[in-house]
Amino acid sequence: MAPRILVPMVVGLLAAPAGAQGRVIITEIMYNPASVEDKGQTEWVEIANVGDAAVEITDWKLDDEDSLDWGTFSCVLPPGGVVVLINRDGTNEQDFRKAWDIAPKEGEPEPPPYLVIPVTWGSLANRPDEQNEILQVRNDRGEVVCEVNFQSGGLWPSVTGRGGPSIALTSAKVVELNDGRGWMKSEAGKHGARASRAAGAFSAEDIGSPGTVAGLDPPTEAPRLKDGAGATPKREGGDSNRVDF
Repeated sequence: MAPRILVPMVVGLLAAPAGAQGRVIITEIMYNPASVEDKGQTEWVEIANVGDAAVEITDWKLDDEDSLDWGTFSCVLPPGGVVVLINRDGTNEQDFRKAWDIAPKEGEPEPPPYLVIPVTWGSLANRPDEQNEILQVRNDRGEVVCEVNFQSGGLWPSVTGRGGPSIALTSAKVVELNDGRGWMKSEAGKHGARASRAAGAFSAEDIGSPGTVAGLDPPTEAPRLKDGAGATPKREGGDSNRVDF
């Protein structure tokens, strides 16, 4: 892991009203899935812009305390925008959406669109503690934009044994991300959480809420990749919502 350089989250802002700020944070972590994960195939991390201004992300990446290198990603996140980062060597966007995107029942509103971006993966410990899992989001200068020193047990949700559920923020309004009391174990039917379906590497029933963050207002526009290549934010029903730019 590179040296820790903590910076305020006033970075990469696009045109916005005076006083508006973006804030990109980690909102959900699938670190111990029930599906195959000997190489982290079905692990994933969700980040979101919980601020009130769009954030332009260029060559940011995840990082943690070990020496493995994570790949970069670039996108534009409007207020309320969500992106799920997945292991590019273990799965792909198509299989991820087959596993996780579920059409709403009749009369239910369409969930907001979200991005799925494959990146070169590091690794996430199945038994995280205070020393062995310090997950960060770093900008292109190596500065820490967000950090979560998550654990299993104690004040943190316990994910042990067979695994399967992710941990997610109880609310987008949580400020102290290193306080386990602000996190919950995902439970199907609550806060957008559901069971995954079999697709590719997703071989078992995992529980999570990718694309949905408790207490987060829907984005006013779809999040997008910066260069437009493959920029197809989709709703959880599986319908694409292509953004032309």
